Amino acid sequence: MAAPARRRLAYIDALNVIASFAVVMLHLNYCVWLGPEGPSWVSAIIIETLFVWAVPVFFMNTGTTLMDYRKRMSTKEFFRRRFERTVVPWVFWSLMGLAFTCYLASEFGTAEMPYLGPRSIFNDIAESKYIEFYWFFPALFSMYLSLPVLSALKNRDSSFRYIIAMGILFSGVLPLVGKLINTSSLGSFAPPVALGYTLYVLIGYQLSHWKPSRQQRLGIYAAGVVGWLAQLAGTMALSTVEAGVSTVFKGQFSPFAVAQAVAVYVLVRHAGIDEAIAARPALGKALQTLSSVTFGIYLMHWFVLRWVQNTMDPDPHDLAFRLLGAFAIYWLCAGFTFLLKRIPVVRRIVP
Repeated sequence: MAAPARRRLAYIDALNVIASFAVVMLHLNYCVWLGPEGPSWVSAIIIETLFVWAVPVFFMNTGTTLMDYRKRMSTKEFFRRRFERTVVPWVFWSLMGLAFTCYLASEFGTAEMPYLGPRSIFNDIAESKYIEFYWFFPALFSMYLSLPVLSALKNRDSSFRYIIAMGILFSGVLPLVGKLINTSSLGSFAPPVALGYTLYVLIGYQLSHWKPSRQQRLGIYAAGVVGWLAQLAGTMALSTVEAGVSTVFKGQFSPFAVAQAVAVYVLVRHAGIDEAIAARPALGKALQTLSSVTFGIYLMHWFVLRWVQNTMDPDPHDLAFRLLGAFAIYWLCAGFTFLLKRIPVVRRIVP
């Protein structure tokens, strides 16, 4: 008997779309790391802290869609699909990144010519040295390897709540306190099971099964706004020209970032998107199509950005470049991905 198909959730498609755009926005906002000075600093740090939830939301979607994979497939089939959908594109585009880096080194001199030995290539792909944006993949793969254990836990609600609490405490609260009082000993007892993006995978799963009241949702939204303002104000206050951008209040695991990511997820989930799509099938098809190209956008936008930097030499402080450039690169990669997905065999590199 065929396994039951998972019902497609329109709000997950919407989260994929806005999170992928947020990632492009963050990557075009790289002037934030050039130092806390000049007229672009305020707009840069606003963008940097406003969109910090982008990657956490991707992992929350992973928890929502894959935690119950056992209802649809075996673990062997799960890993086969994950390999085809993520490992194959990662390796292919990383090798493309190697080739492009060689081109930039020889044509523009803006990159160091990589060593082409087999061991070096393997290490540089694994360490995301060709395409620095691909640091995401090792983190994603580690979560895939954890899901067979997490999905098999009994008493999920209590177990997941405990892991989430420990994750927030040891990955967010204690590191923040430690930075403020200049000590690193507070994280010495961190349980490994609660570290890393496990936190967001489990939060996503829990939120997908929770129906908060209107008052609870308003409280979550308020916490998200406070989380953003805390990151914004704290980073601006502690950053200096000499020391650079402070990371005391920043980071994807800070309690403020958790509050933002939860607020975004709950806002989109309870915005009535699924109901609107049910009444407007054409809109649902368009949203599904755009969501289907978001992985390709992530895979390819580094290439477009590097090409623009080397051929047009844009001013990274220019707000128009950061905003309009993000829209242009996003839609260019979306269109290119849409075309590639319709070519047999080639579609495997943009699943």
